[in-house]
Amino acid sequence: MPTWPAGMPDPILPEIKFTGPQGAVLRTSMSSGPAKTRPRFTAATKVFELSFAPLSPALLTTFEDFYEADLAMGSLEFDMTHPITGVVRSFRFMETYEGEEVGGGAYQVNVKLELLP
Repeated sequence: MPTWPAGMPDPILPEIKFTGPQGAVLRTSMSSGPAKTRPRFTAATKVFELSFAPLSPALLTTFEDFYEADLAMGSLEFDMTHPITGVVRSFRFMETYEGEEVGGGAYQVNVKLELLP
C-alpha cells in the first residue's frame, strides 16, 4: 500500500478539522413521538480536512506525483500517520486537493481525507 510522502510537513494544527462517523445512524420518523434511530453500520469513515505548509516547489511536485501516479489520481487508499493520535492508519482522498502560494516560493496544500475503519 502506498505511504504518505516522506518530507511532507505536519498538518497546520489550528486548521485541522474532523467529523465523527459519517452516516452511521439511520433515523426513521414515526407518525407520533420521537424518531427511532439505529446504527446503520458496524464501522464508518471519519472525515479530516488538513492543510500542509510550507511546501517547496520540489516537495509540491513530490506530493502531486504521489496523488497522480501512486494513488491513481487519488482513487487508492494510503497509509499516513493520524494527525492527532500519531498512529499509522489508512486514509483515502474524498476529493481532489487544493493548493495556493503562501509567499516566498512556498505553497500550501489543502486536502479532505476519509479515515478508513
